[in-house]
This record gives sequence, C-alpha cells and structure tokens, in this order.
Amino acid sequence: MKTILGLIKENSNITIKEIGLKLKVSRPTVYRDMKYLKENNILEYQESSKKGKWIIKK
Repeated sequence: MKTILGLIKENSNITIKEIGLKLKVSRPTVYRDMKYLKENNILEYQESSKKGKWIIKK
C-alpha cells in the first residue's frame, strides 16, 4: 500500500485505472486497497466540480 500512497504523492489526480496500470494489478485489487486506506482514515477523495483529487491524511 505504500506504493499506492507514493503514486498519489507524485500525482494527487491519478485515477484508479492509472494506479492499476503502473502497479500491474487489476482494478479490483486497487479498489480493495483504496477501500482499506479510506476506511482507516489514511486516504480521502476530495471531489470538485470538474475533477477530484486524493488527499493523504496520515
């Protein structure tokens, strides 16, 4: 999961699809890991009118 956080630090606008491609894992794997990070208050997705971004809380 540190790799996901590293990718988000590099680009807070990265998509789940892009994360999966860079890590060479399936989308369901990325969704599962992102769900864990969100449930444990490590990560938050902030939406705006045009585009959202990821925020690392811890």
